Amino acid sequence: MVPDRTRTAKAYPPCAMSAPSRFKALSIGCLTGLLFCLLARVSHAQTIQERVANRNFPSVFQAWNRADNLPGEDPAVTTARHDLMWHVAGGYGLRWNAAHDGLGVSFTASSLASGRSYRQNLLSRNPNMVLLMEIRYRDAPGDYLPVDSPWWMRDAAGNRKPGWAEGGYYLLNYPSAAFQAQVATQCKAAVDSGVVDGVLLDWWNDDNDRLNLVRTVRNAIGYGPLIIVNSNQRKVPNTARYVNGLFMEVYKTGTAQDWREAADTLSWAQEQLLEPRVNCLETWFHQSRQDLHLMRATTTLSLTHSNGYCLFSDPNPLPVPDHLHNWYPFWDKEIQPGRLKLGKPLGARTVWQDKLVTRAFEYGMAAYNAKGNGPLTLRFRRPVLSTATGQAALRHVLNDEDGDIYVSLWPGDADLNHDGGVDLVDFAWLARSWRARCNYRTGWCSGSDLDRSGTVDARDLSRFALVQVVGDQPEVRLVGVAALPSAHTAGSSAHYPMNEGAGRTVGDASGNGHDAIINGTSIRWQVSIGRDNNNLSFSRYGASPWLGWRRPPIGQWQHVAFAFDGTVVTMYLNGQPVGAGVPFSLGPCGDAPLVLGAIAQGGVQPFHGALDEVRLCDKTLSAPEILTRAGR
Repeated sequence: MVPDRTRTAKAYPPCAMSAPSRFKALSIGCLTGLLFCLLARVSHAQTIQERVANRNFPSVFQAWNRADNLPGEDPAVTTARHDLMWHVAGGYGLRWNAAHDGLGVSFTASSLASGRSYRQNLLSRNPNMVLLMEIRYRDAPGDYLPVDSPWWMRDAAGNRKPGWAEGGYYLLNYPSAAFQAQVATQCKAAVDSGVVDGVLLDWWNDDNDRLNLVRTVRNAIGYGPLIIVNSNQRKVPNTARYVNGLFMEVYKTGTAQDWREAADTLSWAQEQLLEPRVNCLETWFHQSRQDLHLMRATTTLSLTHSNGYCLFSDPNPLPVPDHLHNWYPFWDKEIQPGRLKLGKPLGARTVWQDKLVTRAFEYGMAAYNAKGNGPLTLRFRRPVLSTATGQAALRHVLNDEDGDIYVSLWPGDADLNHDGGVDLVDFAWLARSWRARCNYRTGWCSGSDLDRSGTVDARDLSRFALVQVVGDQPEVRLVGVAALPSAHTAGSSAHYPMNEGAGRTVGDASGNGHDAIINGTSIRWQVSIGRDNNNLSFSRYGASPWLGWRRPPIGQWQHVAFAFDGTVVTMYLNGQPVGAGVPFSLGPCGDAPLVLGAIAQGGVQPFHGALDEVRLCDKTLSAPEILTRAGR
C-alpha cells in the first residue's frame, strides 16, 4: 500500500464565510423575496442518488487537495469543478469537540455552521457534487490521541509503532473492538453533521479486522450514506457488500499489466459494490503534468469501464501536498457554452477485435486504447470532433496508451448511440423514449427527438427509418428520390429535410412551396454515380464540362456542396474545396425538371446511397458558409 501524505498541514482551507448579517434595515418585501429564494432552494435539494445519477460526464473527483493551475479563480469555483471530493474534518471548517481529534464524538456548534455554509456554497455551484470526509483509523499524527491511549498500536516494549514514516504518523489499534466503535461514532458524527454525504476509509486491505471495522461503521451510519475505501488496484470481495466505491489510487502504470489490473478491478467494482456506486480512479504522471496521453487514458478508462470519477495528479513521493493536479480542458463537460461534450452514458462498453474499448454517450463517444495495443485508426460515417486534437474528421488515429472523446457534430442525428452507424441499437434507444415529452434542460430524450418537436413520436420514427443503414452492405436505402417540379419562382430556394417516410411527396421546408415528387422506381436526381468509373458527378445533361469527384467511401456520410457563381462551379467535400472551380453554364431556362440521384434521361446511372438534407440556395454560398453548414 502506497501511503497518503497528510492532508492537514498544507491542505487548502475552505472558502471564506460571509460577514455577519447587516440586514435589519431591509424592507419586508426584500425579506420576503429572500425567504422565497431560500425555500425554493431547499425544496429542490437532491438526494445522493440523484446527484450521482444526474451528473454529466466526464466526471472528475478531488482527493483532499484541489487543482492548482487556476490561480486567479475563486477556490470554491475550482473545487466545484469536481463532482466528488473528500477531505479531513478541518478541510470543511469542522472542529472536533475534544482536545485530541481522535477522542471527538461530535463537532463544535460554530464549526458546524461554517461547514454547512461551505457545503451550500459548493452545491450552489455544482448541484450534483458529492462530499465525503476522511475518518482516520489506520494511522494518525502523534497528537491525534493522548500518548498513553490504548488505541495506539504498540510493540513488545510498549512503544507506539510507526505508521506513515514521511508524515511522522503512528499506527492505530484498529483491530480493537473499542477503537472500531469510536471510528464508527466519528463516521456517524460526520454524516449527521449535514456537511458530507459519507466517509472515506484510507489504506484498505480485505482482511478480517477491516471487515469487522466496515461492518461496524455501516451498522452505525445505515445504508443511506456512502462509504469509499482506498484499495489501490486490489479487489475487496469480503468487504464489497458494505462499500459504495473504491478509491483506486493506482500508483503503478508503467506496464501493460498495470493498466489491465486497474481496468479489471474498476470493472469488477462497477458491478459488485453497493449502489449508488462512486468508484474513483486516480493515476500519477510519469514525467510531468503534461503527460497528456496518460491523463486521457485515465479519463477514458474511467468513462468506458465505469460510471465513476477520475483524477490525474502528482505522484505522492513529491515533496508537496499529495494529489495536487491540473484542471485539464479535456475534463470540461461542454465543448462550448450550452453544448454538452458527452452527457450521460447510453449503455455498456464495446470491446473491438483490435482491443479498442469504446462507450457511447448521448452526444459523443469515449475511446480507450490500452498500453500495448499500438496505434489504432477509428473511422466514422460522419465527421466527429476529437477532443484531444481539436480536429473534425471521418478518420482519427488513437495512439497506444491513450484515449479520446469524440463529439458528434450533428446532435440529434439518428445515430443515437454515436457508434458511427444507425442500427437496431439506435432503434432500441428511440423506443425507450417513445411517446415521451422531452426536457431539454435535463437532456432527457433529446437525442431521440430527431425533429426537435418536444415529443418522441411517429415523425421521429420516420426520420429514423429514412437514414437507417442496411447493416454493412455496400448500398444504403435512398433517403428520398424526388424531382423538383418544373414550375418554380425565379430566385427561390428549396430545402428538403426528407422526414416524411411515406407517400410520394417530399415537402419543401423553405416556405417557398416547392414540394418535390417521388418518381417511384425511376430514380431522378442530377447528382449521380456511374460516369467515369462510378465517380460522383454534377452535370447538366447534354452539356459540358461536368464536375466530378472520386467514388464516396462506403458507409460514411459526406457533406457535398456545389457552388455556382455564374461562371464556375466549385465542389466542396465536408466543407473543403475539391480542386479549382470549373467553368460552367446553366444553359437556357426551360421547363425540364431538376433531378438528383441519376442522369435525367431515362433515370440511368442511379446513386446507390443515402441522401439527406438537400438544399437549393438562391445565392452563392461562400467557402466559410459551406464549412459552417458542413459542421452541423
